[in-house]
Amino acid sequence: TEILLDNYDPNQDFTEVCIFDFGTKIIVEFFRGRNSEIRLMDISKRDYLFNQQLSCERIRILGGEMHDHCVLWQTECERWLASHGIFPNDNLKTFKISKNFVRKYTKDSGIILEESDYIDLNQKRQKRQKCVESFNKDWKYR
Repeated sequence: TEILLDNYDPNQDFTEVCIFDFGTKIIVEFFRGRNSEIRLMDISKRDYLFNQQLSCERIRILGGEMHDHCVLWQTECERWLASHGIFPNDNLKTFKISKNFVRKYTKDSGIILEESDYIDLNQKRQKRQKCVESFNKDWKYR
């Protein structure tokens, strides 16, 4: 399905948006920019998302539960989606988060971090907290 986003605002960060229909839940992901995020929406939003001319603002106004793309977001997001019954393909054994960051994965444990990952984990968590505090203030409480 082709989704048209109108009302492009050149003063906003460039982004790409994908909408994934999982049958019982819909995920909307904003891939790029300062306010990149994932929104988990109820299936009741399906008709609006797939049958309207959309803008990023219109999508965000629909609400939904939100997860940021701040430091460490991939491992936390995987567990967040799992808590809603959304899992990767059954045969997935590893997650490639970046060129040099590939970790084992199980459905029960999620992304399995290695001992070396914990060395600066506290520092990353501090960065993450600052990012989360400043993340998407315009849309957080709508």
